[in-house]
Parts: sequence; C-alpha cells; structure tokens
Amino acid sequence: MEQESSVKPPVTFSKLIPIIGDVVVAALAAGGGVYAYEKILNNTTQATLKSQIESLKMQVLAKHTLTASPIPTTSLLATASPTSVDPTANWKTYTDTNTGLSFK
Repeated sequence: MEQESSVKPPVTFSKLIPIIGDVVVAALAAGGGVYAYEKILNNTTQATLKSQIESLKMQVLAKHTLTASPIPTTSLLATASPTSVDPTANWKTYTDTNTGLSFK
C-alpha cells in the first residue's frame, strides 16, 4: 500500500504579498469611507446647531426688546410708608459679650 503524503508545500512570502496588499487596500477604503461619512455628518450637525443658535439669538433679542420698557417706580414708592413701625421692636435681644454680636 502506498501512503498518501499529507505534507503541504510551504507558503512562500511571494504568495502572501497580494493577499496583504488586498487587505491593506480594503482597510484604507473602509477607513476613507468612515472618514467621509463622519465629515458629512459633522458638517450637517454643525449647520443645524448654527441655525438653532441664530434662532435662539433672535428669540432672546425679541424678548429683550419686549421687556426693555421702563417700569414705573411711582407705584413702588407709594407702598412704602415713611412712618412705618419696626415689627421687631418688642423682641428680646441676645448680646454675646465676648464677641459683641447681637441677635433679635
């Protein structure tokens, strides 16, 4: 009986070069695709954020111009009476003689 030879011929470096080249080219193509996609996505997001910022600026400006009118102070002055009585006049006062602090 003849024995079958299970020894495979050795793989030489010259046979691996095209395979390595294909892997490198595929990796570069995939990396370039991901880079281009992220760049487009970033530009779209940036444009959206810029438009939102402009919209918010316009809203703040509109709100500021609506509320920038002067508030009449005569009504505030009319509520304060010049002869008001101190509501804490009858409270006991605690005085710390060491520090000189007083509390009502």
